[in-house]
Amino acid sequence: MSVTVRPFRIEDAERVGELMVPLGYPQVDAETVFARVERLVQGAPFNVFVAELAGLVVGWVHVAWYVNLITGGYAEVCALVVDEGCQRRGVGKKLIAAAEAWAVEATQADRIRLGSGVHRTEAHKFYESMGYTTQRASYVFQKPLQTVTERS
Repeated sequence: MSVTVRPFRIEDAERVGELMVPLGYPQVDAETVFARVERLVQGAPFNVFVAELAGLVVGWVHVAWYVNLITGGYAEVCALVVDEGCQRRGVGKKLIAAAEAWAVEATQADRIRLGSGVHRTEAHKFYESMGYTTQRASYVFQKPLQTVTERS
């Protein structure tokens, strides 16, 4: 059976949320996934592609264009998820190819970036096999912010 890749549709939202769990993220319900996609639509260019195998969504990729004053901008793979049972079957390669094609066609990007947790050594091998190289080690800093309702 062959894998097909297509743009995200609303009926994919529940499965997209389920596929977040094996990566260590909490499962997200369909309404939340759809609400997040609606917020993305209001911002910079992006796309979400899903991979189907025998009619079941077995993976997805979120790619976005980031405008950047220093470099002019770049495309970034924000997330790539492939069902554990479907890994090493070409799903990730097809999703990355869709993200790269979108980046070139939609934004004229001259490069694409992605981040990967230090503990995801198998993912690192996959990205390297796709032509990605490590640029440099860095740290990500995060700070929780109060929402408007918490400030009131």
